Amino acid sequence: MLISEVLLAYSMIVITLLTLVIIFTKDLVNAVVLSAAQSIFFVIALYLLLAVDVALVYLPVAVGGYSLIFLYAIGKTERFEKVAGYSRKLIFLSVMAFMLIAALLIGMLAGGYTGWIPREVTRPLARFVLRSTINHLNKTFWTSSPEAVSATVWDYRGLDTFFEIAVFYGSIAGCLALFRFIDVVFKERPIEKADVGLSIVAKASCKIIFALIAVASASLMLHGHLTPGGGFQGGSAFSIALMVVIIPLSQYFLRGLGLEERRLMLLRSIGLTLIALLILLPAALGGYIFQNQAKLWADFGYPTIIGGFWTSGSIFFLNLFDGMAVAAGFAIIFLILSIPEECFKRLMKVKP
Repeated sequence: MLISEVLLAYSMIVITLLTLVIIFTKDLVNAVVLSAAQSIFFVIALYLLLAVDVALVYLPVAVGGYSLIFLYAIGKTERFEKVAGYSRKLIFLSVMAFMLIAALLIGMLAGGYTGWIPREVTRPLARFVLRSTINHLNKTFWTSSPEAVSATVWDYRGLDTFFEIAVFYGSIAGCLALFRFIDVVFKERPIEKADVGLSIVAKASCKIIFALIAVASASLMLHGHLTPGGGFQGGSAFSIALMVVIIPLSQYFLRGLGLEERRLMLLRSIGLTLIALLILLPAALGGYIFQNQAKLWADFGYPTIIGGFWTSGSIFFLNLFDGMAVAAGFAIIFLILSIPEECFKRLMKVKP
């Protein structure tokens, strides 16, 4: 058994154990902290499975974003869960489930019963991508991008990416449909209030953190075609920066700056529209949808260099517009989740 397989089995066992502890703890803050620790082990497992790009997205969202959301919700409600004691039967079944999962994981990785983690040997498909994506000597299948993940996402398997985007933005649209009464909620509430937010120290600290995260997210979006990153990664990271602002300064601060659902929806729609134009333009000019560089059977190709800046054809712009749409979509969700409960109660009295 390889060391990586041992670490993977250990990580999955710890994840299962933390799940049981989270279920039985009554201190919700401790549960959030344990959930963040659980997410770290998920990141380790994803890294061992060679899904580094997924791990990069999962780390800020699961460890940072979810934790901030739950801590904010706990701060508005109660820290300790008021429930009756757990029965011995439930505890027994939970322990048995943990032992069963641990045994299956050890058996799977040690005996190879159901599979094994990917080896470090480069597989044929990976060799094709690495040899083709930035090959100046043979441009038959090249994408002009040295970042193989972005090249795969936006060029080699662009249609898969399209359907993934459709699922994500469909969920955003469904959430907005459920909370379409937001304008009524804030009609009588002033945009800025002195009694919202945390202390001055917390507000000043979070402004600095916001600037740092914003710069990092911009780097992920603008350099995602050259180095690890991309539009979704950068957009999700920037949405975490907005959540960092919402907690100490409240959502009324963002609304005072004009970051409201309607404007964010407009930004999201602009991003999606520009993505659609980049995708469909090659088909209108004799190529095919999602075409980036010219091929032997299709002469159309986006320029790889614009004004001395290496754009990797359409990949730079797709990352940029996708980051805009993702950041706006997550920001809308965060604004909705941070609406005070009293606003909903007031609305229910007006429209029972």
